Amino acid sequence: MGNRHGYQVSFCSIAFALIFLVSWLDQVELSEVDGGCDFFKGSWIEDDTYPLYNTSNCPSISKGFDCQSNGRPDQFYLRYTWKPTACSLPRFNGEDFLRKMKGKKVLFIGDSISLNMWQSLLCMVHASVPLSKYTLMSKGNHSIFALPEYEISLEYSRNVYLVDLVKEKIGTVLKLDSIENGDYSWKGYDVLIFNTWHWWLHTTKGQNQPWDFIEWSGKILKDMDRLEAFKVGLTTWSKWVDSNVDPCTTEVFFQGISPTHYDGRQWNGSISATCKGETTPLNGTTYPGGLPPAVDVVKQVLKNMSKGVTLLDITTLSLLRKDGHPSVYVGKEGNDCSHWCLAGVPDSWNEILYALLTNAQGGTLLINCAVKGTLTFTQPIFSHSTVAYVKTWVPPGQHNSFNMGYEVKRNEVKSCDFFQGSWVFDDSFNPLYDSSSCPFIGGGFDCQKNGRPDRNYLKYRWQPNDCALPRFNGIDFLEKYKNKKILFVGDSLSNNMWRSLICMLHSAIPNPNYTFASRGLLSTFSLPDYGVSVNWLKNGFLVDMAYEKIGKVLKLDSISTGHLWLGADILIFNSYHWWTHSGRFQSWDYFQYGNKTVKDMDHMEAYKIAMTTWANWVDTNIDPSKTRVLFQGVAAVHFNAKEWGEPSDKGCIKQTEPLKGSTYPGLPVPGEAILKTVLSKMTKPAYLLDITLLTQLRKDGHPSIYAGAGPKFIDCSHWCLAGVPDTWNQLLYAALVQS
Repeated sequence: MGNRHGYQVSFCSIAFALIFLVSWLDQVELSEVDGGCDFFKGSWIEDDTYPLYNTSNCPSISKGFDCQSNGRPDQFYLRYTWKPTACSLPRFNGEDFLRKMKGKKVLFIGDSISLNMWQSLLCMVHASVPLSKYTLMSKGNHSIFALPEYEISLEYSRNVYLVDLVKEKIGTVLKLDSIENGDYSWKGYDVLIFNTWHWWLHTTKGQNQPWDFIEWSGKILKDMDRLEAFKVGLTTWSKWVDSNVDPCTTEVFFQGISPTHYDGRQWNGSISATCKGETTPLNGTTYPGGLPPAVDVVKQVLKNMSKGVTLLDITTLSLLRKDGHPSVYVGKEGNDCSHWCLAGVPDSWNEILYALLTNAQGGTLLINCAVKGTLTFTQPIFSHSTVAYVKTWVPPGQHNSFNMGYEVKRNEVKSCDFFQGSWVFDDSFNPLYDSSSCPFIGGGFDCQKNGRPDRNYLKYRWQPNDCALPRFNGIDFLEKYKNKKILFVGDSLSNNMWRSLICMLHSAIPNPNYTFASRGLLSTFSLPDYGVSVNWLKNGFLVDMAYEKIGKVLKLDSISTGHLWLGADILIFNSYHWWTHSGRFQSWDYFQYGNKTVKDMDHMEAYKIAMTTWANWVDTNIDPSKTRVLFQGVAAVHFNAKEWGEPSDKGCIKQTEPLKGSTYPGLPVPGEAILKTVLSKMTKPAYLLDITLLTQLRKDGHPSIYAGAGPKFIDCSHWCLAGVPDTWNQLLYAALVQS
């Protein structure tokens, strides 16, 4: 899937070669191979930012699943999210899902529990792009939800047993060793998600049981042990997959066993208890009643397959949700403790599917190409030193649980430079926030509000040459930096980046509880629910500016305000633009260095001395085990159109698109080399957000005459929000998440 067809030959060749080299790993446990984290072990926690959608706005929810419309009075069941024990489950990001799955066909095949999951995903995707055109149609047992803009279809095919159900002279026959339907209707898809179990338990002909006889190995039986029949039928399905599915082009999932809650004794209730009246999940990570026997059957069948199939092992997480069923709010008489309310538990199934399918980091996840085991290649994941490809041998007898997909061992990471790349136009790409909904942008950066007529500048995304840049995930960011203090220290470009980040975080949480305050040179944005504060301290030079009798003195070897920087968990410094000012824009009267006070000196030499003073302060005062230090890098300006070969243009005015390619035709920014030299000599690590090239290419990204001060004021220095600084923060996110 993804763009993997071009890799198929080389990857499959590598796979076959490595089979012989690593065959001794046949007995290695999967958990020992990938060093990953099990998404399926965890507990339910309250989270007021859920649910992910409003059912009244969803194009398709079966009446039996729409519990709120059917009169369910409580809403607490909507406020829980699944939290794996040893890792973070990324919040579903519909735009990210659509971008990464663009051009793909996804098919759910199964019973009404499969329908439950399909409709959940449909609602989640639609809620992310509510204004996008879609088509929804059904014909017979097949339903299709398509988004033409993204060239994606999410489809559901009803097939409750997966094996054939045929009407013959003797009656309706369930043929355990026959699959004819799959020979044509399951092929041609990029993702297949199978499900079957509940109908194997039905026993009353004419009501729930649709068959009269079972056929197996030429024998016609009136009935047989249902668990055994399930195993035989599932084995037939597994052989179909092994014979018909090319793992280089199609990912296969099995949805897993979704439990029921008709017997309260299983969760320490009474014999008469069911899901009726239940309003909260079970606490903890284990279910008192144990696992349904079908779970072992599924795992045994998958274990014996030669093609990689991923089990969405939803059983335990669903067992803990006795409160998640429609119960009496099913829209008709009855008590449904089998299906699930929407919004609800199936949304978490789809968040796990999202994490596995897209890796939630910036690339379609897996290419499985091998025989008798699977050699797994993941697409690039994240960070400045990021993955090229991570290889994991999944031996025969092991199904690939994709545990390695979200958290990668750092000793398996190869180098990839996020800062070398180009800007690509992507009409499906939307800004991470709506500037009209962010109360923190500030007048000079809000280009749309200030009348900028074009919007294409919002549709460009940064594409590194050799890897994928993960889309910012605000919830993941907040969870990872819970109870942390983040401090930006610098000039108005630092302010530009800070405001971008707080808009991104603000938009990630529906109806966020936040505080915003400014006092003197310090501005603070806090999210009390997460204990996170994101601060900006204005300091254009980092070194001291003193008011003395002779005037304002810029002291190049003195930092007396460094105590204000201590106590932060993350420090993001910035300084450059003010050093280039001269004349009436210059904010100092004298330089002081050592015992010398001079009226002027080479500004770049002064910058180098000051940055060395800052570097010495970091080396002396920062404990890298407690505080992460980053430097924002030098952002480009675009006042001189000669630099990009358009001398008749007036700087950034009326620029509506970036420069093409991955090089800038103008001269290098002198501060860039100085900064890299200083950082290279530090004894404590400071990560450079090397944004110079990517900003040089964005002559279209400035406020220009739309800075809010009238057409005579032209700003080709700062950046529109939403806009280019959002990419700086995506790079920051990647760097922080890696570390």
